[in-house]
Amino acid sequence: MIAEQSDIENIEIKLSKIGTGEPAWVSATFKRIFYRDRECYIMGFFDLSDIKEAQTQQETARLEAEKASKIKSEFLANMSMK
Repeated sequence: MIAEQSDIENIEIKLSKIGTGEPAWVSATFKRIFYRDRECYIMGFFDLSDIKEAQTQQETARLEAEKASKIKSEFLANMSMK
């Protein structure tokens, strides 16, 4: 993967934490450089776990709000029929 491209920036990778096996999301960047006439790679990682957790919570809240809105609409529709 890295050998085919010079640079790879901001790819999201899902890893498993050692010991717990919990998912851990990271953003990875790979940069090809030459140092002392040798091809080398610099790798950087940024932990996205908190961001992914916030996105999951936001999606859950959105789905719950949509469900509540549907229940409210159905209730009001039933009340107007009576």
